[in-house]
Amino acid sequence: MDSIQLARFAAFSCIALCLAPCRAEEMAQPPESRIDVVQITATRFGEPVQEVPLSMSVVFHDELVARGAHDLRTALSLLGGAAVAPGGDAGPAGAVPALLGQREADDFLLLFEGVPAGGAYTSPFETITLANVERIEVLRGPAPVYFGTTAFAGTINIIHYKAGTAAPEFTLAGGSHGSVAMSGARALSTGVVKQSLALELSHDGLSDPRAGVNRAKAGYRLGTPLAGGDLRFDFNFQLLKQKPASPTPVGEDGGLDTDLSPDFNQNPGDAHVDTQREQFVLGYGHGLGRYGQWDTTASWTITHVNAVQGFFREDFLEGGGEDEEGDDENALGTGQSRYLHDFFLDTHVTSSPVSWMDLTYGLNEIWGRADQSSRSYEYHLPLDGSLPPPLATGDPEEQATLKAGSSSPSPATARRSWPARWAACARW
Repeated sequence: MDSIQLARFAAFSCIALCLAPCRAEEMAQPPESRIDVVQITATRFGEPVQEVPLSMSVVFHDELVARGAHDLRTALSLLGGAAVAPGGDAGPAGAVPALLGQREADDFLLLFEGVPAGGAYTSPFETITLANVERIEVLRGPAPVYFGTTAFAGTINIIHYKAGTAAPEFTLAGGSHGSVAMSGARALSTGVVKQSLALELSHDGLSDPRAGVNRAKAGYRLGTPLAGGDLRFDFNFQLLKQKPASPTPVGEDGGLDTDLSPDFNQNPGDAHVDTQREQFVLGYGHGLGRYGQWDTTASWTITHVNAVQGFFREDFLEGGGEDEEGDDENALGTGQSRYLHDFFLDTHVTSSPVSWMDLTYGLNEIWGRADQSSRSYEYHLPLDGSLPPPLATGDPEEQATLKAGSSSPSPATARRSWPARWAACARW
């Protein structure tokens, strides 16, 4: 039997096996469809994804593990119409999502367990981590005002494991540029009082030796019956310390400038974007019999951001970047200290007056207060990297003579170093 006959025989055998009848008890049960999963982002009451008249996707914990996802970009990498660019104005830990081609930071609504993050301000995508995440619900397109605010481009809801449950692994990871991470979660109690704790520590290094991210995060969840209903309490704490990189300047021709090395850091020597975030969430749900289900959630978030950053002036290349004395001020630095307070309150009742209709009514409120103190200053940064960057906390002329530290390498000798990362994870 030659190869052609053998191939024909194998093909006919496969067709025959596929068409052969089999008994019902021998047929494997089909796996549960992802579109049958109940979501909570698009509507106040849980509905299967297939019944939601919007473009909705859900990414589950096992999918995140299978992909080796470590940030929002890798978590949403396989979703159609979704793209996430790392970095941004919030620092190297930030992210700029794009849903259906729209990429404005204030066009997106970020939720944690259905609670708006950022409230009346820009959504803090830099605070997203995937430790103890049960699933991520992504809603493309305009969102209704269920959560007290409107997102024009889409909504991303990060949902962690409930109290008394936890992600079934402890993760150790390492990567390029000295990146290391450790995270784990544990159910503390599963009885009448359900408790769980999740911890994460990480350091992300970048190709720019002066840039990186240090993160410490803790999340505590509690749930217990109370007066015939269910009481929930969450406490989340995050300390985020970032050393920012710099955007590549735009040249006179409208393209990216090629006179500087790829990792040229325009920031002063003590540049940083440090964030401390504390969140308290209290919730209560109670059945009302034939009147439906009553749920109330109150959240208070306190965020303190301390930042020092600097950028080249628009004309920083004129005259070779410095005058005859070499003391021109070709960069502008800023220092800011911001205190943000967010309060979110939602109370609503969901009922079914008739079998074919669900009715939700209630009220919610978002309140925010921001206090900021800032200053600006000018400083000089040699374009050839011959001197270390000045410190924002001192006199630029004095700090420029410091021998400690170094600026970016000279454009003539710079080698492009991409922040390509790898990760090796062990789970138990």
